[in-house]
Amino acid sequence: MGFLRRSHLSLLGFVSAAGVLLQSTGTLAAERIVLKYGILRQSVSVNDLTNFAETGDRSALEGYGISEGESQRVRTALTQKVKMNPRWLDQGLNTPLGEALLDEIGQTIQAPADEASRQALRSALVLSASDDGKISLLEVIQKYPTREVYVDGKRLASAYNQIAKFEGQIRKVLGVIDWF
Repeated sequence: MGFLRRSHLSLLGFVSAAGVLLQSTGTLAAERIVLKYGILRQSVSVNDLTNFAETGDRSALEGYGISEGESQRVRTALTQKVKMNPRWLDQGLNTPLGEALLDEIGQTIQAPADEASRQALRSALVLSASDDGKISLLEVIQKYPTREVYVDGKRLASAYNQIAKFEGQIRKVLGVIDWF
């Protein structure tokens, strides 16, 4: 019982800290994405990226030269979900394994250079899982606590795979056998 209470308090503390971070930046979520795809960069709204991910409408991504196959892979990487208990995720991201994951995904999804990318990414991941016990990269981007977020479109599938792999690893690290 004490462990569960500490876990719950840890999650509450994290969410409270995330709330302070969100308020201090003056925004609740990212509004614009600087989408990098190879050597090309384009600023798009989070709404346009969401529309692309959900409907396949590539009009907001014109000029990237993304093939239909690549477009589908990016959409899948953005919308595919990984089951993740927010409490275990919060704890797991505060381990050396979790920090390595944050650094790896931080190469794909990152804050502008002058902001704390690791903390922002940690916040976005936990907030994504807190709604429904699942994480998608689209939700992570939508919940990123800065006005602008940089996303490397070619690395999205790799970032999704890292999160899926982490889910299994964190179960082992934290001794969780089956929590769903």
